Amino acid sequence: TVDSVLGQTVPPAEWIILRNGPVEADVEAVLARARSAAFVRVIDVAENAGIIGAMRLCLQAATAAYLLPLDADDLLERDALEVLASWASEHQADVVFSDEDLLTNDIPEHPFLRPGFDPVLHAESAYVWHACLFRRDRALAHA
Repeated sequence: TVDSVLGQTVPPAEWIILRNGPVEADVEAVLARARSAAFVRVIDVAENAGIIGAMRLCLQAATAAYLLPLDADDLLERDALEVLASWASEHQADVVFSDEDLLTNDIPEHPFLRPGFDPVLHAESAYVWHACLFRRDRALAHA
């Protein structure tokens, strides 16, 4: 995840990483590598905040107009942030989502090609996740 964010064609305005409690030495080394980028901030929380709590903490700490939550095992194509941000800006979108694929031995083998947004399909199945860019102000208004 760190390498895929640091290797973007257009770097993020900021990247907030939540360190939730003590971490192993190898994870600490990865965090140190991430901190080498000026746009990275690491937030420390002693007690487990859970997924929703952790996302809320990062949302509240963020200052950028758009947010893209990432899990520790997520990888981005080199131009993912550039493409998503460009589309969001061009269309003044509140939310932008993308297709995804699962890697097996570093080979993409399970593509999930999402259709355009459909409120009926979304009510039946939460098919929009991973890489989902959304406006910070709109998220805070509903938090």
